[in-house]
Amino acid sequence: MIRRPLAWVLSGGGAKAAYELGAMELLLERLPPPDLVCGSSAGALLAALLAEGVEAGKPLELLREEAAAWLHESPPLGLNWRGAWHALLRHGIHWRTLGEIPSIFSDAFLRAAVDRFLPRGRRFADYRHTRLLVTASNLETGRVQVFDEGSDLPVRETLLASLSYPLVFPSRYAQGSHLVDGGLLDNTPLAHVLRRGAATVVVVSLRPRRGPQVPSGPEAFDGAGEVAQRILALLLEEVMYRDLRRAVEVNELLALLEAYPTLPTPFRRQLLELVQGGSGERQRRHVQLVEISPATAVDPPGTFSFRDRRALQAAMERGRRDAEGVLARWQESPPGASKID
Repeated sequence: MIRRPLAWVLSGGGAKAAYELGAMELLLERLPPPDLVCGSSAGALLAALLAEGVEAGKPLELLREEAAAWLHESPPLGLNWRGAWHALLRHGIHWRTLGEIPSIFSDAFLRAAVDRFLPRGRRFADYRHTRLLVTASNLETGRVQVFDEGSDLPVRETLLASLSYPLVFPSRYAQGSHLVDGGLLDNTPLAHVLRRGAATVVVVSLRPRRGPQVPSGPEAFDGAGEVAQRILALLLEEVMYRDLRRAVEVNELLALLEAYPTLPTPFRRQLLELVQGGSGERQRRHVQLVEISPATAVDPPGTFSFRDRRALQAAMERGRRDAEGVLARWQESPPGASKID
């Protein structure tokens, strides 16, 4: 039995998020829509799509329309000629010109993806049935910024920020800060739904369960790009699994405290403080955690593969199969299981 509030957490990953589309379709067929959905980067786009569909009373229909658009209507990536022209006017033909170009591509691709389903002027407070959380990385503070029903920014602006992968797409300037890809600092924003009281959390992660395929040999990391990509993957993995491990540890501690109800209240409180740490809202009850993730890396890789229709279709089908397998195991597991791999 699913305990409410039910939350979904959707990770970022560019074109690999096609896997999440497939998993989401199966979840909507088998489970009630979530009360809360949180996403970063491409996951933020899909989270908003879900909230929009639930509000309109047709989440599956809207999801399938979006999947069809990914397979048949993907807009081209356009180079940021305008940014390059402004840099050229400012510095002329000079080495500094390259450093002043805001991004490789314009944000036309991102705007087309968002405007395909999201009405202009949509506010977070408009979502009354499925609350929406979107994360972005704040360059000024160096922290994850979470947008929810208390945010003054329109949903569109936060999505464009969360999708703006640094250097590839231009950053967004809002409320005195530069905002970029939400996945840069937290690619699977689990902690934010736990702090908001979720009792059951379904995490759709693009990180392979068997770990990433890491190259080996003397020439494995010769390129600076390969090194940077590996470091970023390690940092994102640590943030995501730190949150997941902490939630499981709290589950185990809460179960232990329930088994010994005569322990003094101050002692029980101190134990919880030690495990959870940090500040703000904390997990105060057992949380059902369900993780859906691929066994091995998902193709196509990254932002530039939206034109690989065959790989997108395969990723959607794979996400659906994996979600079906996880739900089947979840139904067979004993009540109160903390995590399903």
